[in-house]
Amino acid sequence: YLSNGFVGARIYNCLIYEPKITEEYKRQDIVLGLNYQVSQKLSINGSLGNSWLNYQEGEDFISPTWDVNANYQITDRVAFGAAYSRNFFDSVNVGAYEREAVSAYVTREGNVPVTLRVFADKDDYTIENREDKLSGVMLSAEIPITPRIKARPILNYTYYKFLPQQEKAKRYGAGLYFDYE
Repeated sequence: YLSNGFVGARIYNCLIYEPKITEEYKRQDIVLGLNYQVSQKLSINGSLGNSWLNYQEGEDFISPTWDVNANYQITDRVAFGAAYSRNFFDSVNVGAYEREAVSAYVTREGNVPVTLRVFADKDDYTIENREDKLSGVMLSAEIPITPRIKARPILNYTYYKFLPQQEKAKRYGAGLYFDYE
């Protein structure tokens, strides 16, 4: 039996990032993360921090970043999870953008583990008047070929909406990956 309690902590500190392709800026992130095992079946982890973007020209940008994830083991073979995050990323052609993301998944373990994940993201660009929204679903599996080689087929569908242009797009994808352990 696992007792309720603190499982671990992790601290990230990314000091300075200076891109050379887009408008020059410096980025600093400080993040503290925690893992908490609520019960034998429920675990929660997350992080909280701050991001600073200091542009050479224009306004500086300061924003909190955080994420929270929950995983619930329904049975010994089936798990459900959900996540929410708010963070910053860098794009080669349009600079930094803030992403809010929400997702949920269900996983079935066994001889061929299968995961179904649904997601929705919203990207707000810091220098451009642009907002991208996307939502979709992904189905993945892990098929053992030999004791050391596993095939990972993936199917996905993503719906995109780009603002302010009101453009819409759909992306269908399939992939097959191999893992060697």
